[in-house]
Amino acid sequence: MTTFSYPSAEKAPLSGLQLMTALLSCRTVPGPSWKLPRYRFKFLYRALLHPRRTFAMLDYLAHHPQRDEILAAMPSLPCKLHRIYQAANITPEQAMKRITDHYDMIGHCLPDAINHGYLSKKEMAIATLTGKEEQRYAITFNAIARLDKEGEATLTFHNAEGVSIAIVTFSFIEYQGKPTLFIGALQGPKANVDHQEIQRATKACHGLFPKRLVIEALTTLADVTGMTQIVAVGNHTHIYENPRYKKRKGMVFADYDSFWETMEAKPGEDGYFHLPRQIAHRPLEEIASKRRSEYRRRYQLLDDLESQIRQTFTRGHGNPVTLPETRAA
Repeated sequence: MTTFSYPSAEKAPLSGLQLMTALLSCRTVPGPSWKLPRYRFKFLYRALLHPRRTFAMLDYLAHHPQRDEILAAMPSLPCKLHRIYQAANITPEQAMKRITDHYDMIGHCLPDAINHGYLSKKEMAIATLTGKEEQRYAITFNAIARLDKEGEATLTFHNAEGVSIAIVTFSFIEYQGKPTLFIGALQGPKANVDHQEIQRATKACHGLFPKRLVIEALTTLADVTGMTQIVAVGNHTHIYENPRYKKRKGMVFADYDSFWETMEAKPGEDGYFHLPRQIAHRPLEEIASKRRSEYRRRYQLLDDLESQIRQTFTRGHGNPVTLPETRAA
């Protein structure tokens, strides 16, 4: 069986200045963008405009024991405090705290192999589901660089052909003094994916929408990682509500507030929603008898999803995705 391979040890710690020099001189190249002189110049220019926040981030990364893994997974992390992060209403200081919270927490809330696997370029499945006609679906847990504005980790629902159908991006942070899974974005498939893919996946999963399934998976993930609350951005706190992203504001088509309310989430301060740690399911006796068999199959699928995620964390490692030609989110 295919397995993940992980680094046995990281390189010696650097200082923030040494890391910056390595990035600017191309001795350290976390991703393709860092090979471009224009990208490096923009980084240097913004670093000179905001030296305190830039070197706070560089010093933190330089001393992190998983520095090289983290940079390979999230190449733009040294630049992250130069822009708005995760929610429209947080300051650069709060953004720094959230980022460092996350990378501090993964060392103790994730088993070692899952910690390394989530930062790997290979997609790591923490659960696989079987549809009503034996279709195979996967829930993967990874760091996805193109989604790094909204958080440091992503759960993705892949359909039977390996296409990403639902994606939730989040971080492990401390919020209001509690370990918190904070959701920065929930989205559907890319624009070039036929909407019927969502309908087909929903039908195969006994009427459960892919977005519902990734949130169900997320509640279990929050539990097994020791997060005591789940908090999410709303319509007015999504990152694209910040004036910096006014040109992209129309790109958010989801009604976050309404969706969270269907999950029985409660609005809280700062424009965020607090999700229940476990989503309530209607008792079978309250459902019309002609529909009970369908709901029974739904609940069985949800039980299987939860069980697999718990087993993955008990076992201590995920699995490489085995769906045909699974494509990155």
